[in-house]
Amino acid sequence: MQAKHLLPYRRAFSTQTLLAVLVAAFLVPVVILASLLLGRFAEGERSRQQGDALDIARRLATEVDRELSGLQSAAQVLTTYRSIDTRDYPTLYAQATEVKRFLGVEVVLQDPSGQQIVNTRLPWGMPLSVSLSEADKLALETKKPVISDLFTSATAQRPIVSINAPVLRNGEAVALVNMMVDPARLGQVLRSRGLPDQWISALIARNGKIIARSRQHDQFVGQTATADLRENAIGLEGTWIGTTLEGTSVLSAYARTALSNWRVAVGAPVAAVEAPLRQSLLWLIGLGGTTLALSTLIAGWCGR
Repeated sequence: MQAKHLLPYRRAFSTQTLLAVLVAAFLVPVVILASLLLGRFAEGERSRQQGDALDIARRLATEVDRELSGLQSAAQVLTTYRSIDTRDYPTLYAQATEVKRFLGVEVVLQDPSGQQIVNTRLPWGMPLSVSLSEADKLALETKKPVISDLFTSATAQRPIVSINAPVLRNGEAVALVNMMVDPARLGQVLRSRGLPDQWISALIARNGKIIARSRQHDQFVGQTATADLRENAIGLEGTWIGTTLEGTSVLSAYARTALSNWRVAVGAPVAAVEAPLRQSLLWLIGLGGTTLALSTLIAGWCGR
């Protein structure tokens, strides 16, 4: 009698269990497959974002080259001024001051020993310093214009880069015309492309120093770039996953400038890139769990 009394409950329990198992057997593979597909999509999205970052790095490298090329051409024009040959330095100072006003750069004329003769940063007649940088020496040796790495100016007492053009007479370098470029000017070039929100770009000198940054430029100019950038950005261009000086994990890309051989690095924060994907994954897991729970309740109801 007792076994006959429990038989309907056993049948109901068996039906409920069977339905729940069937539903789970259907839903679990679907959820797993959807998760795998979402993972593949996430990987593809990261590759796409890095490709976009590389395209931006290339365009910014071209913009930096265009800026430097214009200044270098102006420096070479200055080397042809007759006031240099006649040693009419007051006139040259006035001419260089006009160039400064027009181009927004400081102009320096110095002899091969490094003695400055004209410096538009100081009033005419002020005592001038003697200095011969590595870029100066290279320009005198090669008799070609040279773009320096980032260095600290003895006169300005802050980081700058210079465009050094030798003054050639009868095939000999008799002087140098240097244009001193404020790194903030190059920071404006980096910002000219309008990066996506939270993205960052930086201009890195050959010696690994940060010349300019699209964000927090004043805080990081002159600092050494991260180790992962210096280790990975060694070719003409490429991508890697790295970390900014603030400690933010980024999908990174870089391209070199043709004129100065500097590197333009662009980073897309991993968190910003993966946030939508993470939300989709959580939504998928939640939907699967909810559906499974509802299916189990329905199976129980059908069993009863």
